[in-house]
Amino acid sequence: QQHNNMLEEKVLERTFDIERINARLERSYQNLEMAHETAGIASWDWDIHNRLIDTSNFLPLFGYSIKNMDHYIHHLSDFIHADDIAHVKQEMRRHLRGFSHRYEAIYRVFHQTEQWIWVHDMGRVVQRDHKNRKPLRMVGIRRNINNEKKAEERLKLSASVFKKAAQGIFVLDKKLNYIDANPYYLNLLGLNEKQILGHHVFDVAKSHKPETHQLHLTILHQLMSNGEFEGEIIEELADGTEVPLWIHINAIYDAQNKVSQYIGIAT
Repeated sequence: QQHNNMLEEKVLERTFDIERINARLERSYQNLEMAHETAGIASWDWDIHNRLIDTSNFLPLFGYSIKNMDHYIHHLSDFIHADDIAHVKQEMRRHLRGFSHRYEAIYRVFHQTEQWIWVHDMGRVVQRDHKNRKPLRMVGIRRNINNEKKAEERLKLSASVFKKAAQGIFVLDKKLNYIDANPYYLNLLGLNEKQILGHHVFDVAKSHKPETHQLHLTILHQLMSNGEFEGEIIEELADGTEVPLWIHINAIYDAQNKVSQYIGIAT
């Protein structure tokens, strides 16, 4: 009876430990699931030997789910953009054959909303045959990066406009030091980037006339009070030439409504 009682106590202890472990695993799974949903991430687990794949969070993110790998491979053009299939296959083959540390590819997949969206796919073989080293199992994640791609394209377009605009454009920090200027603006002043970047906006001017200093004070006052200045100034270039410029400067505010930068346009 004593041995039975001890055995029952041990069973109860072990049952309690298992329940506690299961509860921790459940919490971890819920946290991971929430993180994946928030970050727009889906996971996949590929049983290479049996040609089956288990996916999670695929349908809401990409408009499809995968179960049978044979169907997926033979109908790749239904899922992956024709221009990206060769790249995806190449990266997958390289990793399966052991030529890369992990598989990684960025490509477009067809969403149920009848549009192509960009995804970032990565994975790693986690099990190989001990004898011939053939891959048996591979796991990975796939992330929807469509918004990031759109933002990247907008940034490229903005950068192109900034560089090629037929107006002088410059960016100042909150202390009015130059942090960027486009080629047209540099050409207006007859300066290069080294001569202007990091310098205060008023230090570049060569003129020491009282009216110039008064104008600088006016600009400062308007920027501090209204966050904006628009008017004509006369810049004296390094060779002594005076150039009349129409300047428009606007303050850029951060999330706390504090000035983070200034954007200026000069013609």
